[in-house]
Amino acid sequence: MLSAASAVLLAASLAGCSASGGDGRECQTVPADLLERIALGSSGDALTPVAGGAVASASFDDAYIVAMEFEVPGNDNQVGAWAVGSLEDGATTVLAVDGLAQQFTQWPSEINGEKLDVREDGVTEAKACLEQG
Repeated sequence: MLSAASAVLLAASLAGCSASGGDGRECQTVPADLLERIALGSSGDALTPVAGGAVASASFDDAYIVAMEFEVPGNDNQVGAWAVGSLEDGATTVLAVDGLAQQFTQWPSEINGEKLDVREDGVTEAKACLEQG
């Protein structure tokens, strides 16, 4: 029989077995090629991807929200959020979701005339995945 302390330690260790975006959605690995594709949409100086994390969107079918940390010459590292149609190489749909993504890239930032923003489902969760590494 497990003691209360052992049960707490076991539960804590199991909680770390699968990373989630904070709401139970599984964190997804973002391929380096996809991070490079997002960075190619730079609106000025070249962006250098550092890391990425993603979750499936609960609002849009077949979409993921990708949080990407990136380097910009002359600035501290930044973190932006984009929506993509696939996590596979060659994703055709890329949308700039939050203000930093819109500031540093030229990707479209509207769906059916509605501007995307940081309040979109999955932004906070994808950024949590990025922080978990």
